[in-house]
Amino acid sequence: MSKFCTTCGASLEDNATFCTNCGTPQDANNQQNNAAPNGQTPAASAADAVKNTFSGVSFSSVKDSLTMDNIKNITKKPNKNTIIGLAVIGVVVIAVIVLLCVLLLGGGYKKPLDNMIKAYETGEGKYIKAYYTKEMIEDVEDTVDKSKKYDDVDDYLDSKAEKWKESSEKRLGEDFKIKYSIKKKKALSKKQLKDIKESYEETYEVDKASVSDGYKLTLSITWKGEDDEAEDESRDFYVVKVNGTWTIQSGNFNPPAKKSGKKTSVDMDDLQDLIDDYT
Repeated sequence: MSKFCTTCGASLEDNATFCTNCGTPQDANNQQNNAAPNGQTPAASAADAVKNTFSGVSFSSVKDSLTMDNIKNITKKPNKNTIIGLAVIGVVVIAVIVLLCVLLLGGGYKKPLDNMIKAYETGEGKYIKAYYTKEMIEDVEDTVDKSKKYDDVDDYLDSKAEKWKESSEKRLGEDFKIKYSIKKKKALSKKQLKDIKESYEETYEVDKASVSDGYKLTLSITWKGEDDEAEDESRDFYVVKVNGTWTIQSGNFNPPAKKSGKKTSVDMDDLQDLIDDYT
């Protein structure tokens, strides 16, 4: 490039008929093609080009320039404000995409935890189903067929979630809340993921499963009941990504037992809940 815009000093192709920077038409016979305007050095011309690019630019002028006609004719009749506006829109779109990727993908391992809490608080099985893999749901279908006690998978999972809720209400009272924060997050090793994969394939009788990611999470869990007295406890959870679905390998949000120096009898319903959690 040896040609410079006579208005802003930007470098142009020798056969350019208009400035791609500021849009000024160029005289093909201009005698200043081989030197920067006014005898300036290329660096000085570049500095002036930057200044001229944003001179007269305002939010209002950029907004007004973003018309369909200007956008359609951007290559034939460039408009500086239109170009700047499109560039800003492009940057915003990229930022939104990055943010969505972080929110949707980066924190995916927390979704099964949130859904399990919703199952405890609402007694609705759909939240359990949300973090079950295809093979886990098929396994529940077999259980439903054998038991004849439930109408379908949803009925079974509703019953399971309702037991969680009732057990929690016995301990905490109605309208209880469960919250957590992650104290420690440790990625599972390749060997651990391989072991989980082999165990999963054996348990659900599948030829091949993909266990692509997983974490050991140490959670600080808070249970708050009707007496407004919060109880805290630290527990470990294992979450893994199986065939693209984040699920809970182990861990539960059962409220801690009441502390007492007296010997208490075993609540068979609570015992059955614990058995259900690991079957």
